[in-house]
Amino acid sequence: MVHRTLLQLKRARIVIPQLSPTLTQVRIHKWLKDPASEIECYEPLFVLQCSPDLLSEAYRKYKTHEPLMLIEAQDEGKLQISPEILESSKRGEWFPVGHFLGTINDDDDDDDDDDNNDAEISGEDTEWLWQAYSYEEEAETDENATDGASSDQKKVDKTAYYAPLGVIELKGLLRYRGLDVGGTTREELIERLVESDNAT
Repeated sequence: MVHRTLLQLKRARIVIPQLSPTLTQVRIHKWLKDPASEIECYEPLFVLQCSPDLLSEAYRKYKTHEPLMLIEAQDEGKLQISPEILESSKRGEWFPVGHFLGTINDDDDDDDDDDNNDAEISGEDTEWLWQAYSYEEEAETDENATDGASSDQKKVDKTAYYAPLGVIELKGLLRYRGLDVGGTTREELIERLVESDNAT
């Protein structure tokens, strides 16, 4: 009698995340992981350049401001990004929210003594889990710059990065930094995060 083994392959579908209710499209500003590499949970995957409608106009640095957001995956496995997506991102093309980019394949390859040649493979696609954080290019900081920006203006700029996040996400960031999460309003939580940014 031949015993056949059923191998479960779980694939998390990577799509452009809905970072805010109003966001429509993004560019991939920077890949942080190589295609076909192994990733672990909570590893950053890429930085997105978002269309201005990520934020309401009142929270933008300027009308056409395109914020950068770092996206990390909360899945682990082998990353697979299609060559077409990589080429399109190199050309700076815009992708709509929900656009399919690739998969994270959780194929536990334990290589037991089973005859894997007789195994049946069953695939299961799941929605990928992600977390987003504001991102700033360090290279953009110029100590000799004479743009006249005041510390208050810079503080408002940082506030804009947290504007799309909800209370749960804001409290999660505060806990991650080891800060008090006693505030009950979004404004209090954002202010505490901005103060933490300015203190570092």
